[in-house]
Order: sequence, then structure tokens, then C-alpha cells
Amino acid sequence: MLNLALYPILLVDYLATGVPDIARGKGLVIVDLFHGGFVVDLHWIVTVALIVPMAYLNYRGSRAVSEYSVEMMLLILAPFAVLAVLGIWHAVGNGINVLSPFMVPGQSVHSSVAGALSVIVWLYLGFDGPSTVLGEVADTHRTYTRALVISVPLIMAAYLLPTTAAIGSGPHRGSPADWAQGDFIVVGDALGGIWLKVLLSLGSALALVGLFMAILLTSTRVPRALAADAYLPRWMARDSRLPNAA
Repeated sequence: MLNLALYPILLVDYLATGVPDIARGKGLVIVDLFHGGFVVDLHWIVTVALIVPMAYLNYRGSRAVSEYSVEMMLLILAPFAVLAVLGIWHAVGNGINVLSPFMVPGQSVHSSVAGALSVIVWLYLGFDGPSTVLGEVADTHRTYTRALVISVPLIMAAYLLPTTAAIGSGPHRGSPADWAQGDFIVVGDALGGIWLKVLLSLGSALALVGLFMAILLTSTRVPRALAADAYLPRWMARDSRLPNAA
């Protein structure tokens, strides 16, 4: 649940780069309790306002979420595909070796592998998540197997190609430890100009929307299953029959 709450907050943080008034602690403060421990400000209000329609989409069912997710995936990946092409072209044209240095200078092999492993584990989390909604999927075994065959290579390419392109684009050349969160947008501005920077920003924001909806979908089915087994109130296991529900 803590992980789930992270994404809409980060989404509004992204939006705040273009609309400073909705940044945390910058706009109108309506409620301030426990010496800043709980604050209702414009950032909080915008976050809740974005959560409501995403929660309603989940209420519509897994099919509605999946249809919107596919559309968002195309919008998210398109600017990163452009970034990958431009960055790799720049690296090849300028003779940049993206594997040098292979490790951050001053780090040991052990610390480098440990850091990389933690990132890899984080990037490839979630394949167990769909288990909570597979009861709503037709021909479950075949459908999920096909989904894995398609999604795993796509996920690998979506991580490796833009990262390779960013490294080969020039920024932080010789100082790999200087890479920071949000640098894909900096790289996009350097390679393609303001239009690619804006598209990457929108893609990053949509990615947070997609993460929130997917995790909300898989996590909300857990109390439903518990309620069906009488571990939670029975009303939590009641299904709504909606036109677009799976």
C-alpha cells in the first residue's frame, strides 16, 4: 500500500515542474496538523483529484484497465523509442563506447554488482501481481504465457535501449556517478530539443499513471479474495456487473 501511494505523489511532483503552484509546500495550505506531519495543500488536493478517476477506472474492471494501459503504453514508449534512435545514432557517429567505464570509478566489483542487482530486482518486480486478477481472464494459462513472451523482451528493450542511448548521448561523459533522476529529460532536450523533452516528460507522467492503475488493480483483488473466504466482511466480495467489466 505504501508503494501504491508513491506513484500519484510522484506524478504531481512531475506536473509541478511545469506548474510550480502545485509543488509540495508551495501552494495554498488548508490543513496543517502535527507540526507539518499531515498537510492538506494544493499538491495534496491535485493528487486526490487524480486518484479518483483512476480508482473509478479500476472499479470498471480489469478489461477497462487493460485497454487504457495498452493505449498508455504506446504513448509512453514512443518518445523513448525516438530517444533510443537518436542517442545510439549519436554514439555510433561520435565513436562513443557506452561500456566505458564499465563501473563507476572508485567502486568495487562487489558494490557495483550489489547496486546493479537491487536496481534489476526493482525493475522486474510485478510478474506475480496478475495472479490476483487471472480469475477475470479468459483462457488464463495461454493468455498469461503469451503475455510473458511478448512483455519480457519488450521490457528489456525499453530499459536497455534508452539507457544505452542516454549514456552515448554525451552528458556526464567520464563522470558516470553524476547521473541523476530525471536525466532522460535532459538527454531528450540535448538530442531532440524542447519537443522531445516535453514528450519524455509526458511519457514519464503517464508511466506513473499506468503503474498506479496496475498496482491498484492487483492489490484491490486481495481483500476481495479474503472477504470471499470470510476473513473480511462479505460485502467486500460482492461483484458489480458493469457493461465494460471483464
